[in-house]
Amino acid sequence: MDEQKKPILTLEYTIKPEEYLHFNQYFAKENFQAKKNKTTLVGAIETVVALILLYATSTGEGQYRLMLILLSAALVAFGLYSMLFYTVIFPWSLKNAARKNYEKSDYLKNPIRQDFYPDSLVETSQGVENRFYWNEVSEIRETPVLFMLILEEKRTILIPKSGLGDQIYELDECLKLIEQKYGKQRIVSQ
Repeated sequence: MDEQKKPILTLEYTIKPEEYLHFNQYFAKENFQAKKNKTTLVGAIETVVALILLYATSTGEGQYRLMLILLSAALVAFGLYSMLFYTVIFPWSLKNAARKNYEKSDYLKNPIRQDFYPDSLVETSQGVENRFYWNEVSEIRETPVLFMLILEEKRTILIPKSGLGDQIYELDECLKLIEQKYGKQRIVSQ
């Protein structure tokens, strides 16, 4: 049999909702860490300035006192919102969005079969077969939960570790060969 026709590894798995959430959280954390720090700092500054203004306004007298108190209170609210956005509000929104996307996606909920060949990966899900050549992979990422093959077309192939059993070692060896042969970078996150 031709070497290109016979898979060197075959995986069959389904992606669980918590694995899909992990994927979303992984990239959100990477993409929003700098914004989180800046937003939290600005929120803290807004809150402190508003509290000082609120204190000064509440102890003084004048015709604009009520308006300044209301503006100060609004500034405190905006500051608190900024400080809490990436620590409370955004994670909650991300979790809800990931849950909804998972529920809408037949691809994510149904079994996936992947056949690894020396030059490509053939993925079959819901009777649809897609072939991805290794030169289309921009990088390989690994977390404690997932292997992720990042494609140049802004798509990510998720391979959950949970259902692989001993095949995880075969997959690891296969990915090492791809890394070496095609010069792909593997990024491992803890």
